[in-house]
Amino acid sequence: IENARLFEKVQHLAVTDPLTELYNRRQFFELARREFYRSRRYDDEMALIMLDVDDLKLVNDTYGHQAGDQLIQFIGEQCRSQLRQADVAARYAADEFIIALPGTDLEGCLQVARRIKERITAGFAIDSSTVLPVAVTIGVSSLDESCFSLEMLIARADKALYVAKAAGKNRIGGCSGGSFKVYD
Repeated sequence: IENARLFEKVQHLAVTDPLTELYNRRQFFELARREFYRSRRYDDEMALIMLDVDDLKLVNDTYGHQAGDQLIQFIGEQCRSQLRQADVAARYAADEFIIALPGTDLEGCLQVARRIKERITAGFAIDSSTVLPVAVTIGVSSLDESCFSLEMLIARADKALYVAKAAGKNRIGGCSGGSFKVYD
């Protein structure tokens, strides 16, 4: 029994980000690639969210890295709270998150992105007396006939994120059929 528990713990550690308890990047790619090819095979919808924390370095420099870590944990919790069991969320990089939404079109993806952004930007309490305003920039993309790989879907969401950042941060950018638009 103890060996089974240890094996389960090692398995969990191998696929999750220790700070957020979301999937790690490697596990995200494994699960999202499976969903991507399933969506292509059955002509189903799939969308993707990339989220970047605006000015995390400022939080780290002002309040310390522990506060920055708490903020990353908070963002992971807010993402998780808005997702279905079928969705695949991961910490993509230091201050970036990625979410695959199987069975979801661009409009549904935008709704999820807006809910997540709203929850995060409502503020983050460092302690009982300090609430920080938080800003995030989000890029979304959806599967269409011109998208041939998960990497292409991710690249489109990433570019949409940078289009939104260029428009002033704390916004949502989207990609549909290879064209980019800033929504919020």
